[in-house]
Amino acid sequence: MAYDKERLNAKQVEALTDAGHYADGKGLYLQVSKWGTKSWVFKFTLGGRTRGMGLGPIDELSLKKAREEVERLRVIVREGRDPIEERAEQRRKLKAKYEGATSILFKDAIAKAHARKEGEFSNERHRKDWRSSLDMYAVPKLGNMPAAR
Repeated sequence: MAYDKERLNAKQVEALTDAGHYADGKGLYLQVSKWGTKSWVFKFTLGGRTRGMGLGPIDELSLKKAREEVERLRVIVREGRDPIEERAEQRRKLKAKYEGATSILFKDAIAKAHARKEGEFSNERHRKDWRSSLDMYAVPKLGNMPAAR
């Protein structure tokens, strides 16, 4: 993909230190913060509304990769879809996937742990005492909380 002389190059990206947004073209901007951190932003207009989508810091996304990502995102915008909303939906799905896997309640985790540990107790009394202590002191306070907390 050929870019003209108006575009940024890797040396410029490294050298720029003044806070601001520096256009690379096709909606890609280098954002330099007042603290000197640098990241990529894709600016686009959809439905009359201009939006900016952060793509990531320059140490995680090279100029070449940022340009490739912008080309992919421009296709999404041309199709009338909002890439920010699509990314948010992907994140919600991913979060739900992992929360679902870890959303066991503390009282249920105790039951599972007790079942696994049952053969380790030296006698029946120890087995009952271990469980009754948790049921008496921990379950009333923590029982309905997610164990992953």
